[in-house]
Amino acid sequence: MCGFSMIRWGLGFLFLFCCTVLRAEENPIQAHIYVDLASIPTLAQMTDVVRQPVGDPKLIIWKRIKALPPESPVLKQMNAQMIDATYLGEQNYELFSDLAAEKIQAFYQEFPGAVFHIHLNASHVERSGRVFEIIPDSQIAVVYLYEDALGRGLWDRRMQTVFEKLGQHGRVIFYLGFWDPDILSVPKEAIRLLSFPKLAAGLSDEQRYAVAELAGLDLTEIVGVFDRRPVAVFVDDPNLKSAEADRFLAKIMADPKVRRYTWIYKNHPRSSYPRKAVGLFPKYGVEPIVLNNKIPLETLMVAGYTPDYVAGYGSSVFYAFAHDQILGYIRRKKLEKYEEPLLKQGILTPDLVYDLNLASPPDPQPVTN
Repeated sequence: MCGFSMIRWGLGFLFLFCCTVLRAEENPIQAHIYVDLASIPTLAQMTDVVRQPVGDPKLIIWKRIKALPPESPVLKQMNAQMIDATYLGEQNYELFSDLAAEKIQAFYQEFPGAVFHIHLNASHVERSGRVFEIIPDSQIAVVYLYEDALGRGLWDRRMQTVFEKLGQHGRVIFYLGFWDPDILSVPKEAIRLLSFPKLAAGLSDEQRYAVAELAGLDLTEIVGVFDRRPVAVFVDDPNLKSAEADRFLAKIMADPKVRRYTWIYKNHPRSSYPRKAVGLFPKYGVEPIVLNNKIPLETLMVAGYTPDYVAGYGSSVFYAFAHDQILGYIRRKKLEKYEEPLLKQGILTPDLVYDLNLASPPDPQPVTN
């Protein structure tokens, strides 16, 4: 009887073990990998990571955003590992890729039977840690691609090749601010249009707070700023000289209403400090609030605080605003890829474009509240 009981016990254990294995195969762990070297994809990935199930393991490797400490409540609550790469600076792409590969390999070894959801910058796939050499195609659920900057899908035809190449590894979803099928000819069902205000509307207060934490945005300071509307943002750039910025500010500040706005100063992430332009505002009775240049400006929108106006050096950030929110756009000195698509979209009109090479730039569009 004892022997029979042991056999029955052994068979029962084997049955339970097999059922457990089968259930694991039917319902594998869903793991998420986020890699980015820019700003807009990082922010878009933030809005995804905060919406994933708490139990799903997550690996985050963002080059421009300083990682939260491992003991951070936000990371613990999301079951996420966040790797710091800001010490590599704006270049060092090869070192970043090596770091990402090391962390992705360790993450895969930690969850070898998982199904992976992979989030990458469409312009930096080759610099994102050799993820497709580490994770077998059979374990890839979806590859999510993000345009390197808002509006890039309106002019960068190279992303077509990237989409097709990654399609060899599995299903690909492409996040774009705007989609022109003549530039990016992919199935409509593969496109997700990216609007940060709309994304914010779909997030809970807790999720918006988590995004702000990940980005390093202090919401307690922002609330006070947006209590003093209208709020305008000046977008600076390392290529903009102080004298050039001064001429531009003189034009837009000629309107007394504009001088009464609450101004936020935002430099490009390439620069590690505010430029001299920030010191020009007191000439017009304005003391601007300086936003950390590493924080994407669109983070304000995700947090629920969309500025009323924007002005400054040509940047993809203008794609996040409407025509009646733009006070003036400074034509870029080089690599001007934004102006023409912005004009075609009706976000810009010629009267809003300030050419630094013109001795007498056109007057800006009148500002109304």
